[in-house]
Amino acid sequence: MIPSAAGANEEIKQSEKLLADLRSNRARSTGLSQAGRDAELRSAQEDRVRIAKENQALRAQVQFLEQRVKAQTEAANSGLITRDQVQTTAQELERAKGSLIANQAQEAQISAR
Repeated sequence: MIPSAAGANEEIKQSEKLLADLRSNRARSTGLSQAGRDAELRSAQEDRVRIAKENQALRAQVQFLEQRVKAQTEAANSGLITRDQVQTTAQELERAKGSLIANQAQEAQISAR
């Protein structure tokens, strides 16, 4: 049995509509994928900037605390302050160094994306 021309034309129209819908879905999907990737790149860039600023502040804090420990050590040796005060500042210094190391690792991880 040979299909009628009208039936064949209807099938062609349905196939063309399906193809147009599929193309539309592909374009929408591609757009969403690109928008997601763009957002991810912006987020990574913002993270890099934030971490760079934090690292700069931490480096300044480390430098300040190193000088403070040195000055406090001299003051403790002269009997002007207690060793506990020097120890407290030294602990602050170690925390700042630890934070700097952690941030540098996070910065490297973000750069690797």
